Amino acid sequence: MTKLGIGILGVGAMGKQHAYNIRRLIPEAQLVAVADVDLKRAEQVASELEIEHSYNSVEAAAERSYREGRAVAVQNRTRASRAAC
Repeated sequence: MTKLGIGILGVGAMGKQHAYNIRRLIPEAQLVAVADVDLKRAEQVASELEIEHSYNSVEAAAERSYREGRAVAVQNRTRASRAAC
């Protein structure tokens, strides 16, 4: 079975929890990328959850990795512009 590739945009506390829940609860999904303005945080979460790609911008993640699905976990004031990517 081919898994659905998912990217997480924003990996603060809530985004990290979303990533953990997707990984644990949805066997048909594969986390393939995380993106956060704080690259070190994105790299840390990617390492902890065994996610192959980490990026410091939504645009970079959208260009280079997943296309099938994404979870947006950013602050309300930036959500609309990020969700369109």
